[in-house]
Amino acid sequence: MKFNVPGISRSTLWAAWKAIRQQVRHFEHRDPADYLEYDIDPDVWINRLLRQIASGDYAPHAPKRYSVAKSNGFSRTITLPHIPDLVLYRAIVDHLFRRGHHQQKKHVYFQQATLSRVTMEASQQARAVVRPIYKGEPDYPIAQRNRFLEWLRFDQYRKLLIFERTYPFIVLTDVSNFFDSILYGRVEQSLYGLRVSPKLVGLLFFLLERLSPRESYTPGQRIGLPVDQCDCSRNLAHMMLFPHDERMVDLVGDDAYVRWMDDQNIGVASRAEGLRVLAEVGESLGRLHLTPNSSKSKILTLAAAKRHFHFRTNALLDQIGKMAFHTRTQRSTLRRQLIMAWRIALTEKEVGEWPKILRRVYRYAARARARFMRSRAQRDVLDHPSLTSRVCEYLRYSSSVNECITFAQRLLLAPDQVYPDVSYQLLDWLLHLEPTQIEARILRRLFQSIYRGSIDFPGRIACRSLVPLALLRYGDKRSVKSLSGPIGQKLDQLSADEVRSIALVLAGFGDAEFQIIATAASRLLVNHLAEFVRMVHRILGFDAVPDRLKNRIRLRKDSITFKPYLDMRSLIALRLLRLNQKALVAQWIVSRRSVLSTQLSPFDRRLLVRTV
Repeated sequence: MKFNVPGISRSTLWAAWKAIRQQVRHFEHRDPADYLEYDIDPDVWINRLLRQIASGDYAPHAPKRYSVAKSNGFSRTITLPHIPDLVLYRAIVDHLFRRGHHQQKKHVYFQQATLSRVTMEASQQARAVVRPIYKGEPDYPIAQRNRFLEWLRFDQYRKLLIFERTYPFIVLTDVSNFFDSILYGRVEQSLYGLRVSPKLVGLLFFLLERLSPRESYTPGQRIGLPVDQCDCSRNLAHMMLFPHDERMVDLVGDDAYVRWMDDQNIGVASRAEGLRVLAEVGESLGRLHLTPNSSKSKILTLAAAKRHFHFRTNALLDQIGKMAFHTRTQRSTLRRQLIMAWRIALTEKEVGEWPKILRRVYRYAARARARFMRSRAQRDVLDHPSLTSRVCEYLRYSSSVNECITFAQRLLLAPDQVYPDVSYQLLDWLLHLEPTQIEARILRRLFQSIYRGSIDFPGRIACRSLVPLALLRYGDKRSVKSLSGPIGQKLDQLSADEVRSIALVLAGFGDAEFQIIATAASRLLVNHLAEFVRMVHRILGFDAVPDRLKNRIRLRKDSITFKPYLDMRSLIALRLLRLNQKALVAQWIVSRRSVLSTQLSPFDRRLLVRTV
């Protein structure tokens, strides 16, 4: 019997994979090859997935889970499904959203890219309105008749709150334990009237029951969405709130209601009206079996909103973000302006959205090569662990390699550093450094001590998968090939991620090393390597380099200064492709290496020559 599921086809699965492929490099726990095997021959696994669904034999694999730090010792559990399962989940949710997006209200958002575009448009509209009316410095018009425009910066009000007119009071609220509290029955209710196939809805809940976190060997509770990093559950949860949006818009109007995922901003005329609105929010969310977060719910005056959202500091940082930073003189000017803005920011430290201010300051301090934030870097990571990657990027530009290594070691062993993902981000950041030979030796010893267990810290086992990449970048062939010992002797004792990382690095040296991997795969009890071996065999069969692989082997741009750099995952893909000795493939590799070399730093250029 064949099960035809409308909305699931080769084209929808392929579109979902292309969207996910752009996001995998931003995962907190990034794969050593960004799941390269799924780009080698996508028709094979997509067609296999379609056959399994059609025959009724489809069953999701057990997902990986890891924690991401929040604050105060708490973490959020992230679910990473097997890639075909994630692609199917994304395809289902995308189809549902296409059918239901007409129910979305004017100012409700769940994607950061969409929200960023809307905020910039709002800011531009505000400036267009203010400039003709008020004289003075164009970016900061002084409103003599209206102190609000003088102190609250109307452009920042529009940019950060999106409201099209000013409200005397702003209601802020969100949902307590949002993803964990969502009932499957409420999700199903939100899909009523979308004219979607019951089989598609059934397949969705079949997936959710397998992917949602629950205690081992307990029955499913049909509650709680898995938190993934590809907007699947976010989109589903976003649609579930459409009935709540409808009720709020009926209450206060389209222009007074803004929702970003579960965070809600509502403009009201008085504090009394704000209290009534919060009561209505609680009642409306209760109908969805959700609870507003009372500790984070606030009614702010305009003056309080100015402090909560840091209008003045954000306005200064907007101007700093437009400043050039390519020469020493430009960086010196930027540094002076940033220090002035920072002194103003400190007058409202730890107020409202302070972590967002810190994130921006660290970004611009990196551009300016300013060192004044270094003294607080460790404490900021411990207090606001979500800032880890931004602080690390700042230190890479403002500190020496030795100072970066010392910072990482000190933070890894800090007693109040209890987050495994912070450890992972720290060590992944070290893979971007450009050390001298002596500094490379220090880095190599650090990663080897992690592999041997000489030092211990939260998340050390997960971090072992980064060691092969570090030895490839900072070591030589001898140090990397030392990893073949565990492959040959204690393979069953290693995690799947660690085995995969070792295999990817070792195989890039040539046929002899690949045969070590293939032999190990043939005797592995729980076979993590079979897919890898099949991937290499398919690479060896290429007559020319497919376009989808060409797109992977390109330079990335640094998020701080936009300088091009050689990503280790691109290097891994290029090394594996080099195993193919056919003329057209070899010619493309030579030409690509030549093109890449012209744009790289001296360190990355030497790395490319040495490893490819």
